[in-house]
Amino acid sequence: MVDYLDRGRSRPRRHATPATLPGRTLMRIPRLSRPLLLTILVPIGGGILMLMLVLIAFESARGVAIEEQERKAEEIVELTASTIEELWIAPRREAIETLADSRTLERRIEGQVPFDALAREWRVAEDLLRGYFFIYYGLRDGTIEYYPDGELPEDFDPRGRPWYEAGMSAEGGPAWTSPYEEAITGETVVSTAAPIDQGGERIGVISTDIQFDGLKAILEHIELPTGGSVFLVDESGRPFIGTDAAYIGRDRLPPSGEELFVASSEPMSNGWRASVTIPRPHLAESFADLLQPIMVASVLILLIGGGITSLLVGRTASRAYRLAGYFQRTLEQDAPLQEVFRTRDEFSLLNERFNEVLDQARRTAEHRLAQERAFRFLVEQAPVGFFKTNRQGELLYINPHCASLLGYTQDEAMREIVSVRELYADGTDRDRFLEELLAHGEVRNRKMQFLKRCGETFWISMTARLREDTTAGGAGDLELEGFLVDVTKEVEERESLVQMAERDPLTGAGNRRAFDTAAEAVAERAHATGQQVALIVFDVDHFKAINDTYGHDAGDALLRQIAELGRYRLREGDLFARLGGDEFAVLLPGTSHEAATRLAERLRADVRGMPLPGPVPEPPTLSLGIAVRAGGEVQIPALFKAADSAMYEAKQAGRDRWSTG
Repeated sequence: MVDYLDRGRSRPRRHATPATLPGRTLMRIPRLSRPLLLTILVPIGGGILMLMLVLIAFESARGVAIEEQERKAEEIVELTASTIEELWIAPRREAIETLADSRTLERRIEGQVPFDALAREWRVAEDLLRGYFFIYYGLRDGTIEYYPDGELPEDFDPRGRPWYEAGMSAEGGPAWTSPYEEAITGETVVSTAAPIDQGGERIGVISTDIQFDGLKAILEHIELPTGGSVFLVDESGRPFIGTDAAYIGRDRLPPSGEELFVASSEPMSNGWRASVTIPRPHLAESFADLLQPIMVASVLILLIGGGITSLLVGRTASRAYRLAGYFQRTLEQDAPLQEVFRTRDEFSLLNERFNEVLDQARRTAEHRLAQERAFRFLVEQAPVGFFKTNRQGELLYINPHCASLLGYTQDEAMREIVSVRELYADGTDRDRFLEELLAHGEVRNRKMQFLKRCGETFWISMTARLREDTTAGGAGDLELEGFLVDVTKEVEERESLVQMAERDPLTGAGNRRAFDTAAEAVAERAHATGQQVALIVFDVDHFKAINDTYGHDAGDALLRQIAELGRYRLREGDLFARLGGDEFAVLLPGTSHEAATRLAERLRADVRGMPLPGPVPEPPTLSLGIAVRAGGEVQIPALFKAADSAMYEAKQAGRDRWSTG
């Protein structure tokens, strides 16, 4: 993206002008039979010499044309891959992600809605995004439901199908299969599959079978030289669709060689590549058409050489030398294009064709250079940070805004930042970032903490991609380039809002709102799964007396210590919340009565043994109420009322104990 940074200034275009060349070279002939030399040796020798020079010049110009055609073919491959990624792969990836996150699918798996409700939702997806063959899901117990209708084989097991294996092992988004035979129709399809997660566990896969009609339409509209073909190959390099059936189904395309030019794109997001094959003789067809007239003219000169005078042979040889010299100077020294000959003959035609090809190549180079200059201006002036590094972390380029975010000028950053690893507040962030980047080729909007030059930390959002360095001497090394923006304010505001919305400001425990939200979700899961739910409600005995005697600071310190002890004792998935004053609640999904009573006893013992703040002479005690319900009996208001009543029973029984309700 920033190759232009090391390139020179563009050159002004030079238009063709009449050539001013040295006079013709005189040939020295050995003193043998002058008439024989003049009538045989001179014409034949001159004709052979001219032919050699023409062929050399022809091959030189043809090489330039072939290189240009190869470059265009490589651009076509990348454009094809980009088109397929944007118009074909990305919409289908987004569609399967939407279907996997469907609330209707979740409710269908839980048995809350009939399949017709899910099929109606899938029918909308089919209408919006053409090319779906089947939409279906399979679960770990072998269950499968699909749309539209079809008859599966009697022994069909979804868990052995390619789409199921791909979806269950997917990481970071939907997975794509290689082409395989669909079970109902026998047609060759590919599938995109996404895992179905429930309660933190992967329980199945939702997938779609996709036909190749849309891909074929894209490939068939690509224009290539005569005999050229375009293909899509899977992750293993196997061509599975293309405009030449001869290669479909082979293990891989043939390598690029003397007879065949082969080029492939960078991998798309699902691992596919676009590839082209072009017979090398067709890379410069116009030159091939020109070769025959040149050869015929040269042979005629040889046949009638006996009748041509030494002056004519000398003149012809001189013209060939002049043209070859012009070709060489123009290519090696980037000299202005010229009309070496004003006459309309073979030399002039070759001169004209050479000028056209070279002028087109120069125009293309100048256009690219102009685009790169415009891009450089935008990058230098952009209000976002732009950077480029190699895989080892050495900084190759940084724009002024990015350097300013880090506390440097652009020149200081290039001199003083030895490795970008030193910019990460946590070095493991870069390791994880690189791991994901190497796996997917691109990472978007990753939030991390960076260090400024002064040591201050701040939050950034980074979008980056990998690219291969194809500049001279690059040897295909991987480079990283991307953008970053300062999102410190956004992160801090979001964290503050979350803290205010769900956390008790004194103890850091969940507040009443967090408790109510979690309790509703736990009750819903219990109704669906039949699991037990335990609730412990407790408060601090004689807490008002502690506040009145030793002050509110001491009371607040006690509440913070109790909250810390409570969080320490809980499992992942449990909730410890302060409901108000000195009253707390502990919500325990999937917990038996015995486990709840053991936890209550531990909490009571922990509080009696904790260090005391300031002037408080004796540890406080707790009165705890426990309520346990299962399945449909889990109604949060009733559960809370039972636990609260049990807590008051514990108080009436003498405090510093627990009771169940």
